[in-house]
Amino acid sequence: MRLPEYIASAIAALEGAGFAAYCVGGCVRDTLMGFKPHDWDVAVTTIPDETMAICKAAGYRVVPTGLKHGTVTVLVPHSGDPKDREGSYEMIECTTCRTEGGYSDGRHPDAVAFTGLIEDDLSRRDFTVNAMAFTHAEGGLSVLDLFGGQNDLKNRIIRAVGNPDTRFTEDALRLMRGVR
Repeated sequence: MRLPEYIASAIAALEGAGFAAYCVGGCVRDTLMGFKPHDWDVAVTTIPDETMAICKAAGYRVVPTGLKHGTVTVLVPHSGDPKDREGSYEMIECTTCRTEGGYSDGRHPDAVAFTGLIEDDLSRRDFTVNAMAFTHAEGGLSVLDLFGGQNDLKNRIIRAVGNPDTRFTEDALRLMRGVR
């Protein structure tokens, strides 16, 4: 497996600064299913200000789209070369690894805590097939799969991460995602 150049470039910038960055969620699921992902999300161990500073220093444009939840949108030339100003740009949502607490409105977390731990980030996700990450290993990428998502993909099972009642009470929209 190979990441698109623009993703590999952004991850290399973050890792070059001493932090970890992981492709997470639907892009991992879709790649493992043989589909081309329509977007790439990256979980990072940096806090938003660090993410913005590192990406700006690497020559990328950044947009502080959801700082409260740890999200920064990084605009990377499709070629992956930060000096390429002629080609098209790709948007990458880089979000700090986090935990969430309380969902009083049944849709959005009341509190977010940045932990910098990929395990925390994966454990807050909706379904096992969306709770996987690509991580660098010798010779390429490997899949970090703490909740059996690969096996569930193979067996065509949609299963919540942790207690299903808790997952669906946190965010009722997850029921619709499961059906979709």
